[in-house]
Amino acid sequence: MKKKTIFNTGYYFDSVASDKSRNIHISSYSLEIYGDTTGDNIPIRFESGLSADVDIFNELPKYVYDNEDVRNFLSILRNALLTTNLDGTTLSKLRVSEHNSSGLVLDWIYNYFRVYFSFDSEDGNFYGIISSNPEQKSFSNDFRMMNPEQYESLAKSIVDYVITMIHA
Repeated sequence: MKKKTIFNTGYYFDSVASDKSRNIHISSYSLEIYGDTTGDNIPIRFESGLSADVDIFNELPKYVYDNEDVRNFLSILRNALLTTNLDGTTLSKLRVSEHNSSGLVLDWIYNYFRVYFSFDSEDGNFYGIISSNPEQKSFSNDFRMMNPEQYESLAKSIVDYVITMIHA
């Protein structure tokens, strides 16, 4: 008999692997807030899916995830999106705007603002927000260094900023 534990609609653990399940043995385990599973024989991470309207990651090339800093930050950014009420919101996709041997730059582009994340092994990791308001004839470009210890608070702040700007 197959064991199945349903966590939410469409996501479950089962003894047969498919697109929406994992082939694992379930014994004692716990599912933490960010989807980390702990317990016997469960060395995987459970990630709930994002709807097509808010999945900003699905057009990123696979090589983006080769960079450990990028992979860690994007995982935290995904969690920030999963824990934010995004009903009625459509988000633009993250894009790679620059890629070289020392790193890459990801852009999150909207009409009047842009958020960018620069991951560079030589110069360090930075994020920035470029905004313009042609009606008020204003322009700003703010950028700051990113530290892994700040990824969680930064991701939440950026998601909140983007949602605020979209609905303004």
